[in-house]
Amino acid sequence: MLSPRREDELAIRDLAFRYARIVDRRVYDEIPQVFMPDCELTGVGFRMKGHAELDAGLRKIEMYSATQHCVHNQATRLDGDRASGEFYCVAYHIHERDGVPYKLDMGIRYEDRYVRTAEGWRIAQRTLVLIWQQDLPLDLSVAALSRPAPARAAKARSAGAGRARAAGGGSRSGGSAKRAKARGANARGAKARKSPAGAKAGKKKAAGGTRKRARQVRRPTGPAGSRPA
Repeated sequence: MLSPRREDELAIRDLAFRYARIVDRRVYDEIPQVFMPDCELTGVGFRMKGHAELDAGLRKIEMYSATQHCVHNQATRLDGDRASGEFYCVAYHIHERDGVPYKLDMGIRYEDRYVRTAEGWRIAQRTLVLIWQQDLPLDLSVAALSRPAPARAAKARSAGAGRARAAGGGSRSGGSAKRAKARGANARGAKARKSPAGAKAGKKKAAGGTRKRARQVRRPTGPAGSRPA
């Protein structure tokens, strides 16, 4: 079970999410669910007071084809039915310049004051502090279109595996042919040795080997140090 303090903190945090929804989804009729009737919203070059001015002022964001406000850090200080706090936000604004799509990014800090009402917490005052911004060309190409679909990718992998098996089979069949050729050569050699001419050549070779070994035995040897290294 959450403590009353934690419930208040979560309710105040929800106001930041609701504000992002109002701006990004352009649901201006939800302004009373977030701001007090006499609320004040100020920033660089603008000041809006009350629901009517807030409604008219927030609609100016429609100059962008799309926006996305991403809420981040929260710091809240509670004091009974009043509170103060700040939120960090990165806001993305899509627009065009000379027919080229651009994305305006803003690093924002909202400094707020809140009031508890019978309907829940509301924003009484909000100051928009712009920390940084950048406006860059936007690449709208969809990289996923250049990647194969899962079915095509699986088929490609299967085909690649089939080619690898075929190549492996060719190597094995080539090895078998070489082994068969070697066995044939051995068989022909054995047959040649069994013939009279082969036997005579074998005896001559054996005799030559015996005389060579005899010469090696008769070769004089000197002291160990005189042997060639």
